[in-house]
Formats: sequence, structure tokens, C-alpha cells
Amino acid sequence: MTVMMRWPVRILLVLGMIVALGGCRESVDTVALTPTPALTTTRSAGECAAQSISTALFIGDSYVEGVDGGGQPYPRRVGAEFGWQVDVDAKGGSGFVARGPVASALPFGQRLAADSGDAPDLVVIDGGRNDAIVPVTTMENAIGEYVGAVRAKWRLACVVFVIPSFMTAEPPSFYDDIVNYARTVLVPRYDVHIIDPVALGWYRDRDLSGMLMPDGVHPNAAGNDYITARMTDALRTVTGA
Repeated sequence: MTVMMRWPVRILLVLGMIVALGGCRESVDTVALTPTPALTTTRSAGECAAQSISTALFIGDSYVEGVDGGGQPYPRRVGAEFGWQVDVDAKGGSGFVARGPVASALPFGQRLAADSGDAPDLVVIDGGRNDAIVPVTTMENAIGEYVGAVRAKWRLACVVFVIPSFMTAEPPSFYDDIVNYARTVLVPRYDVHIIDPVALGWYRDRDLSGMLMPDGVHPNAAGNDYITARMTDALRTVTGA
């Protein structure tokens, strides 16, 4: 009698083990088949290869927006050279800190939320010329905050930071500080690429008198032709096009 009663107990134990093992197997399979977010895109963060770029956003001041009588500024012309679809967010007189003369010319950071639509493959930030009105540390902090916000908003974009300079052989007073900040903070922290017109010699040992507007600051049509050619070369180097 005692021996016969052990069988149901053994059978129940075995069935319980089978059910438990079956449940574990189902749980493992479910986890293994769940794709991770990293597998949903083939583009790498910060990738700048030419074949991965089809859309570009250029952000800046009057050098990017253009001025009356100055011909067509460089962004859309550069985009046409590479076959990119280009958007421009540029307001004369504005900067990372500075406000321009019109109500819409807010500092770059206050305009970022309006830069919507599809995420650009390339973001070119070309400004800061109007920010000499503040201490350089304030300018650096504003640049870092803005570039960080750009990187957070467009995690996969190739981000290019153009060292602010005017169309003159004389670099601005903040030049050395901003170059150092870009190299030691922006590049390692936010994975940006730098275009430095001064270091590249864009305006060195060159007669620029025929390339400037009467104000001696902004490029005229010939000046914009020249900047377009130089920026095209620089972005070709960045993208390997």
C-alpha cells in the first residue's frame, strides 16, 4: 500500500519540473527575440561619410543668411554641389548670446525648438561673430550649451562647428580661446568636427577688398562665391566626398 502511493507523487513532481522547464524556455526565447533600439538604424552616431548625408541644416548669422546686395550666401550653393536638401536657420546680428536687430533674431538656443522636421544628417553651426560683446567664458559656456542641445536633439547627425571669424586676415579677439575650447571640449564631449577658416588660411595673403560690402564686414557677391568654394572644399574633407 505504501509503495503504490509513491507513484502519483513522483508523477506530479516530474510533471511540475516539465512545466517549470517549459516556462523557463519560453521566457528565454522571448528575451532573445526582442530587438534592441540600436538595431533599428544602420547609421552610426555622428557619422559624416558622404554617402550617409542627404539632408543638411545650416545655422548662423548674417554670413549664413546673407545681406541685401551681397549675392547668394553659401549654404544652399554648397548643398547643391553635394546634392543635399538644405534648410537654413540664420538671422543677422544673432549669435550664441547676441540678439539681432529684429524680433525673430533670437540667440541660437532660443531658436532650436523651431528647427523641426526630419532630423538632418548634417548640422553646420557657423556663428559667434556677434558674441564679442560678452566675456569669452560666457561665450564658451553658451557655445557648449547650444552644441550639447544640438547633439541631444539630433543624436545621429554629423555636427560641424565653424570657428567664428570675419572675412579678414586678422582673427577676432576671442579666436585663440574659442579654438582651444572647441578642441578640448566640443570635440571630445559632443563628437563634432571643426572647420577653422583662419587655420586653413582662407583670408591670409589675399586681396579681399573686392570681396566685401561697403561696410567692410560682410561678403559681397564675389565674397560669397569665394566662401562657397572654400566651404565646399572643407566639407568635402569632413565627409570624404
